[in-house]
Amino acid sequence: MRKVPFEIDWELFESAVLPEFSGKLPAGGSGKKVFFPENGTVNLFDYFVSPPDKAQRTYLAGEFSAAEAQQILIGFGAEWNWKFFFNGELILDAMDTGNQQMPYAEDNHLVLLDCRKGKNQLLFELYGTGFRHKGKGGGMDMAFAVYETPEKLALRYRPLVSFPDASAGAVSIIFSGTRASAAAVDFRKAGETSWQRVYDNLGGQINVTKSTHHIRLEYLEPDTVYEYKAVLIDRFRSLREEICDEMKTFRTAPVESKNFSFSFTADLQWITYRKKFMEGLLGKDKPAEMDFCVFGGDLLWTSNFDLQFMEQFIEPYLDITQDKLPLVLVRGNHEIYGNESFRYFDGFSAPYPGREGYYLFRWGEVCFIVLDFCDDTGNLPAPSTRYLHDFEPYIAAEARWLKEAVKLECCQSAKYRIVLAHGAPLGDSQQYMPSHAWQVIDPVFSGSDPAVKIHLYLGGHVHRPFRSVPLKNECFCLCDPNTLPQGKFNRCGEKYNFPVALVGGPTDYTPENMLYTSLNVNVSAEKLTVRAFDYFQQEFDRFSITPDGEVHNEFNRDDFKFYNY
Repeated sequence: MRKVPFEIDWELFESAVLPEFSGKLPAGGSGKKVFFPENGTVNLFDYFVSPPDKAQRTYLAGEFSAAEAQQILIGFGAEWNWKFFFNGELILDAMDTGNQQMPYAEDNHLVLLDCRKGKNQLLFELYGTGFRHKGKGGGMDMAFAVYETPEKLALRYRPLVSFPDASAGAVSIIFSGTRASAAAVDFRKAGETSWQRVYDNLGGQINVTKSTHHIRLEYLEPDTVYEYKAVLIDRFRSLREEICDEMKTFRTAPVESKNFSFSFTADLQWITYRKKFMEGLLGKDKPAEMDFCVFGGDLLWTSNFDLQFMEQFIEPYLDITQDKLPLVLVRGNHEIYGNESFRYFDGFSAPYPGREGYYLFRWGEVCFIVLDFCDDTGNLPAPSTRYLHDFEPYIAAEARWLKEAVKLECCQSAKYRIVLAHGAPLGDSQQYMPSHAWQVIDPVFSGSDPAVKIHLYLGGHVHRPFRSVPLKNECFCLCDPNTLPQGKFNRCGEKYNFPVALVGGPTDYTPENMLYTSLNVNVSAEKLTVRAFDYFQQEFDRFSITPDGEVHNEFNRDDFKFYNY
C-alpha cells in the first residue's frame, strides 16, 4: 500500500478540559495542535503538561474537508486502550483488547471510511497505559497515515466449481475479487433453509491476503444438488461488510456405480478458433452429454493471467455452460510460460492428497489420476521464459507420490482407472517431456502385468489426434507417424497395456476440421466408450474398453488411419 498526503487538522484534548462526551467534539475546539511527522508516529507525551493517569480519558481529534463524498483508507496504531469514532459513529473499540499489534505502526489497523461532502471528523478516545515513561521516545505513541484508496471490493471472476471428488465428498469453489479480502462460501442442500459457511482459511485463520480464493467444501452427500453463494468480506471494514454473489448450484459426484460421461480437450492456443469450438463442444448442440469437462492444458501463454486464462477461457466456459458444469484442470506446458505463470496455482493448486499440478479423485466407479509433466524443454537462459525451469525435484516428488497414491482405497477399489495429463509417454517424437512421463508412470503402470492396472490414458500436447494400440508400436493417427517433420515417434508402445488417446491442436499442416478435437468418455458398469470429435463436432473415432482392459475398435473415419511406427 502507498501512503498519500492528506490534510488533517489535529487537536489533543486533555481529560481535564473535556466536556461531557457525546461521540463527537464541537468543531474548532480548544485543544493543543498536534503535528504528525513524516514517519507517521507522534509521541503524545510531548504535548501533555504531565502524563495522564492510566484511567484518564484523552481525545485526539482530526478534522478535514472533502469537496465531494468519497472514500479514504486510513491506518493507525496506538499503544494504549482506545476507541475510534468517525463523524460520531463508533468504528472500533479496543477498550478490552488494547491495540493488539506490536510494534505500534501506521498499518496496525486499516479502516475504509465513507466521507461526506464538507466537514468530517476522526476522533480517538485514548487512555494511558501502565507501560508509559516520560520524555521523547517515551511510551504514548500514536501512529497514523492515509493510504491510496483501494479499488472497490467486488467479484472480479465469478465462481467455478472444480476438483470434484466422491471419495472425500468434496468440491472446490474458485473465484476472485477485485482486491485482497477475506472470503467464504455459504452452502446448503437444495431445499434446506439454513446455510453453512466455510472460509478461505490458512493455518486456522481467515485469510485476508488473497484476491483469488480456492475454498474446499467437504463431507458433502454424494450425487446431491447443493446451492451455494460466493462471499467476499472486506478486511478494511473489519470483516463487517459482505458482498454476496447470486445463488448457484452444483451436483456432487456419485460414489456408487452409476453411468456418467465427461469430455476432454486441450491445446486451445489459437483464440480466434477457440470460442466457436467451445460453443460446439459445450453448448446446446453439443455432440455428447457430460457430467463434467476436463481441460488438459495449454492456452496461449500466461504473461497476463487475468486476460489469457480467466477472461479468454474461464469466463467464456462459464458463459457457455451457464455456470453448471464442473471443470477439471490439468496443467500444460503453456501454463508454465510467462511472467504470471505462478498465478495458476493461486486458484488451481490441487487439494490434498495431491500437490500443485498432480492429484487424484473419484467419480463413481472411476479413479482419475491427474499428472503433470511440465515442459518439453529444460532450463534456458533469459530472456527465454524457461529461465526459471527447475523440474527435476518436482518430477521426482511426483514419481514418489504416485507410488503411494495408487495404494489409496479410492484408487484400489475403483473398477476403472483413467490418467489425465497433458504430455504422454506415446505419440511424441521429442524426448524431454516423455522422459518425465516415463520416470513417473513406468514404475507403476508399465508392462503387460503392471503393478497397478489403468484402463485409459488421455492427453494432448502433440497437436495430432492419436490412439495407441496396447502393447504394440501401432496406432491410429491423423498422419503417418513415420514421416512427421519433427521425426519419428518414440518406439515404446510395447511397454503399455492400455490405450493412450490424444486430442489434436493447431499446426501449420493440420486441416481445419482437426484444429481442435475432443474425446467423450461414457462410463458404464460394462465398459468405457470413447468417442473422438473434430472441430465441427463430427465423430472420427470410437472404441470401448471392458473392466478387464480389453479394447474393442468400433469406428474409424477414413482420415483417421491405422499405422505401424
